[in-house]
Amino acid sequence: MTERVSPRARFVPGPATWRAWNITAVVALCTITMLHYLTHGGLGALDSHTLFRRLYYLPIVMLAVTYGVRGGGLAGLAVIVVYAPHAFLTAHTEVFGLHLHADPAPAVEKVSEMVLYLALGLTVGWAVDRARAIQADLDEARRALDRAARLSALGELVAGVAHEIRNPLASLLTTAEMFLDDYPTGHKRRRMAELNLAEVKRLDGIVERFLAFAKPSPPTRQAADANEILERLVGLAGSTAQERNVTLRVDRPARPNLLVDADQVLQMLLNLVLNAIEASPAGGVVDVGVGCSPEGCEWTVEDRGPGIAEAHRERVFDPFFTTRPEGSGLGLSIASRIVEGHGGTIRYEVGAEGGARFVVRLPAPAPDEPERT
Repeated sequence: MTERVSPRARFVPGPATWRAWNITAVVALCTITMLHYLTHGGLGALDSHTLFRRLYYLPIVMLAVTYGVRGGGLAGLAVIVVYAPHAFLTAHTEVFGLHLHADPAPAVEKVSEMVLYLALGLTVGWAVDRARAIQADLDEARRALDRAARLSALGELVAGVAHEIRNPLASLLTTAEMFLDDYPTGHKRRRMAELNLAEVKRLDGIVERFLAFAKPSPPTRQAADANEILERLVGLAGSTAQERNVTLRVDRPARPNLLVDADQVLQMLLNLVLNAIEASPAGGVVDVGVGCSPEGCEWTVEDRGPGIAEAHRERVFDPFFTTRPEGSGLGLSIASRIVEGHGGTIRYEVGAEGGARFVVRLPAPAPDEPERT
């Protein structure tokens, strides 16, 4: 039976392998140069000189494979530098007791060879850089497809579980409200009834978030005002920011007209801003900005907190992934799905002061996409 090797299992050279590869290239360059200089320059050795000139291709290609177009270009220049004296020496020179001989080939051939060294390094380096860029795009596309498949399967599971929980939870909520009415203010059991109702409402909110993640509704694009969305955002998140002694700064756009699902965009921003407030130290600042153009709008949310550890950045938008014990791990996932529903992108960056910075790009709708008003 033939064993199929997964593309993920392809060999990826480690640092030690690349180091050995580069050392081999440098040793080959030095060895070829030494043999070239020490070969007698008579016409009978012309074939040997031609061979050594061709062997210079090997270290150039090896270094281009490692460092791309920059490494290939520098390797080509290095070969030109070490070969040029040999190409244009007098017939015989003695250095430190060594008899060095010139390459007897015609000058035009030697000059053409040097031009070829540089061209070879640049061409191979460019091809390597291009191949790496394509591979990076393929890896990113593969990760996106894997994530989409996981989200789809997880969404179906979460939707089923949330639906089964929602019905009995509604009964518990009604019962908790009835119990609260039975105990007037000041009753010794009133506090327990209030806690019971608060916890049931919290569970109901979690179920609602599960459903929002599992079955996000498609966006209904309508004419909207970015400043109005920001005003609503400040109204919803302002009290939380005040409680945690965090300043919420909003940069209002000069061109506020949008064509988006305003409620979904508000939900996306609220999730990002609440996360930023939670991550901010007392006295910190959370900045929210938006810039619009005919191509679309770019929203940014930036805090001054500790940021996200590099090991966690790949999973930051995964559902149920959180580093906070009290977090549900759904805020960023729901924000990501809202952005995807608008055909946009969301990415994490390290902020100017080391905190977290989320950048959301929402493109303008296609000309043939109907506007709902």
